[in-house]
Amino acid sequence: MLLKPEQLGIEKLIRVDGGECWKYIGEAGEEVFTLYVYKGDLSLYFKVIRNSTGEEGCRGALLSPVGLYGFVKSEEELPNAVKEKLRRMIDREA
Repeated sequence: MLLKPEQLGIEKLIRVDGGECWKYIGEAGEEVFTLYVYKGDLSLYFKVIRNSTGEEGCRGALLSPVGLYGFVKSEEELPNAVKEKLRRMIDREA
């Protein structure tokens, strides 16, 4: 699964090896975030964590009380769902 910055409306997005999940580190304006994408039995789910460098790893991100979750049924729905969560995360600080 490969997401691109323009799909999410952001400046930078780098995919890094996540092991148990797909992990991306991105930059939206001055916000740095980590995006974790997981494949479940019936859907994809993801978590966006602000000011994260990804050090918590895939399992740690799931257990962290910080961040926003999202769920989609297909890979095609993923970019728009992530984009919406990023917008909410950034607007929360404004």
